[in-house]
Amino acid sequence: MGEEVKEKSSIRVIIHSFFVVPFIIAAFGVLVFFIWSLLTFEPKTAEEFLVDVKVGGATKRWQSAYELSKLLSNPVSQPISERFVSEMNSTYQYAQNDPNPRVRQYLIRAMGQTSHPSFLPIIRDALNETDENVVADAIFALSFYRDLENSYLIGNKVHHPSSFVRNRIAIALGVLDPVNDNKSLKLLLSDVEPNVRWNAAISLAKHGDSSGRVEILNLLDRTYFSRFKDVDRYEKEQAMMVAVKAAVMLDDIEVNKVLMNLSKNDDNLKLRDVARKALESRGIINAS
Repeated sequence: MGEEVKEKSSIRVIIHSFFVVPFIIAAFGVLVFFIWSLLTFEPKTAEEFLVDVKVGGATKRWQSAYELSKLLSNPVSQPISERFVSEMNSTYQYAQNDPNPRVRQYLIRAMGQTSHPSFLPIIRDALNETDENVVADAIFALSFYRDLENSYLIGNKVHHPSSFVRNRIAIALGVLDPVNDNKSLKLLLSDVEPNVRWNAAISLAKHGDSSGRVEILNLLDRTYFSRFKDVDRYEKEQAMMVAVKAAVMLDDIEVNKVLMNLSKNDDNLKLRDVARKALESRGIINAS
């Protein structure tokens, strides 16, 4: 009996010595390393991301370009230096030979988010790319520059075969100053893709143009979305909120009646509040 107890004690000692104790030490070491990493972590700078785009592997290059675009989308990001502009131009020229168009796509997006005039020629030239994602992001990038020439260039792309590109056009032309009596946006009201028509109508409304009034009224009607099975409740209500903010700019009697009804009777309290504030902002109803 005593020998069995001794044998079990020996086994416990062996387990603790060779498994438990080393495991605890290793876990403690990992914890210390993790805490030290958190304390000493410094986010990459824009210049460091550009280096990764140039010298990184296939996946690293486009991911670094994407992270750069995320960094520059932050309005409090570091100011753009002339050195950065030079490095960005150099990196983009280098990326012209990259087989993955996502590298150019995200670099173009990053350029636009800086609004630096030096990048305008490159972004405009990217409108002629064959990859739809690069073209779409070039359109997005140009919307950061309040230049009438950009409105013309983007408007000339309304017959692009990609509905994704046409949708970006519809959105961008709502941000930029209108040209040619909003001819391009009016053409997009007849697009086969519903999203394109909706965004064209919203952009027209932002310019005070009621040409897309029918589409706006559709977007303010919950029952209208029932014919689109792939649009869920959240997407429906987000679309309605965007439409509300644009619709109120039309100063249309019928549209305002619909907005009044939404502000009082809609099931979604947030949508009610958005409609009420939109009406108040135009002096249609008194602020509560």
